[in-house]
Amino acid sequence: MKPKISVVIGNFDGMHLGHQLLFNVVLKLAEEHGFTPAVATFSPHPAKIYSDVKLIYTEEQREALIRACGIKDYNVIPFDKAFATLTPDEFLIEYLVGRLNVGAVAVGSDFHFGSHRAGTPQLLKTFCEEHGIICHVLDKLSLDGNIVSSTAIRDALGRGDIGLANRYLGRDMEYIGRVVEGDRIGATIGFPTANLQVYNEQLPADGVYAGYVVIEGQCRPAMVYVGLRPTLKTKLERRFEVHIIDYTPEKSLYGATLRVSLTHRLRGERKFNSLDELQAQLRIDKEAALLC
Repeated sequence: MKPKISVVIGNFDGMHLGHQLLFNVVLKLAEEHGFTPAVATFSPHPAKIYSDVKLIYTEEQREALIRACGIKDYNVIPFDKAFATLTPDEFLIEYLVGRLNVGAVAVGSDFHFGSHRAGTPQLLKTFCEEHGIICHVLDKLSLDGNIVSSTAIRDALGRGDIGLANRYLGRDMEYIGRVVEGDRIGATIGFPTANLQVYNEQLPADGVYAGYVVIEGQCRPAMVYVGLRPTLKTKLERRFEVHIIDYTPEKSLYGATLRVSLTHRLRGERKFNSLDELQAQLRIDKEAALLC
């Protein structure tokens, strides 16, 4: 049988400050009792089965953030029809006792499990007491009277409130994507952009943002545009375009994977009367981005 683990169970989209508190508890329990620090999470995210929720991070980003906390045992439970029909007791017996060999467990106060989400934190506590498992249920984290949650972060990003989203995340929001070919209009006005096919589902509100890109081992300031480009007489399609300030790549970035972090929203989407007017505004945006 595998060694006993100290496990945190959940989805952890965002790996925000509240999630980080849970992981701190699990790491402390693991150290105190000689357990292996672990996580049990689900793929796909259960909310994707029942709704069209847009996830903050990709699974790759989420796993990297979780492992960076010090988690040694990363367990992904396939969330399929068979799993969704397990009763709460079946889930606890099969997974906590059987497959995972749990010595300690930590969950949030909103954690529910089993068919129809019938399992509650209290039911989990009772089960753990009966089976000699240490159980911690943590209340939701509040900041300034507001609950920190993945939903609140999605809402903040959707409004373009990148400052609030970053505060709840405990880090700058990072987008990851592949550079694809664009129409190169930016280059004609002195602001070449990398047109990013973004893998993250939850985009920020349309507008211009200050941020940075780590490229060639260096952190470089950047301006990021998200929107439909109403100034240009082209097909309306939402773009995520990155202008890396005062940077000329040694070779084409097409096909490269970029990680772009956002720090401030500079302005909302605007339609300009000409490319000259747009160029003038971009110069202003550049100066503002460099001050952020």
